[in-house]
Amino acid sequence: MSVLFWLEAANLAMVMNEISEKIRSSKIEGVTPIMGEIRKVLIERYQEWFAGYQIMPVPGNPNPDRPTLVVLIAGYDIDSAGKPTIQKIYSFNCHFNFAPMLHDYGFAIEGVAQYALYLLNRLYTPESNVDKLLPLAAYVISETANQDGKVGGPIQTIKITSDGGGVTLSPEDINNIVSSNTDRSKKLR
Repeated sequence: MSVLFWLEAANLAMVMNEISEKIRSSKIEGVTPIMGEIRKVLIERYQEWFAGYQIMPVPGNPNPDRPTLVVLIAGYDIDSAGKPTIQKIYSFNCHFNFAPMLHDYGFAIEGVAQYALYLLNRLYTPESNVDKLLPLAAYVISETANQDGKVGGPIQTIKITSDGGGVTLSPEDINNIVSSNTDRSKKLR
C-alpha cells in the first residue's frame, strides 16, 4: 500500500519522520487508521510550534494568527484479509483543528481551487495510478500559479510507501512539466 502526502508548509521533514516511524513501529495499515495517527501528531506539533498564536484572526487582538497548514492524504483502507479495498482521500486544515474531510470524487484540492478544479475535471481519470498523478499535480499547481498570483513557489511532491520510503518527483521533472506548460501556452496564443 502507498500513501500519498501533499503538504503545504515550509519544512515538515521532522514531522513526516515522526509519523513514518510511528506508523512503522505500530504496524498501522489502511489510510483511515493512518490518517488518525497523522492527525494526532499534527495537532500536537502544531500546538507546540504556534502556542502563542491565535487560531483565527480576531479584530483588535495584537497576537498574530497561526500560519496555514493543509495536509492531503490518500490511500486505501485494508480489509480483514489484508487487501486494499476502498480508496479514500482526506484533507486536514489547521484552522479546523485538523478535522478530517473526506473527498469522495477521486481527488482533493486546497487553496485557490477554481482553476485546479477545472483542470482536474478535464484531466483526471479514476484509472490513473500515483506515478501518473504526481506529474498531474505539478501541472495543476503550475497552471494555477500562472492564473493567480497567490499561488506559486517551489513545487514539491513525494509518494510515501508503506515501507517508510519515499519517491520524490525530481526538480528536473517538475521543471520539465512547468516548461512544457509554458511552451504549450505560447503555442496557443
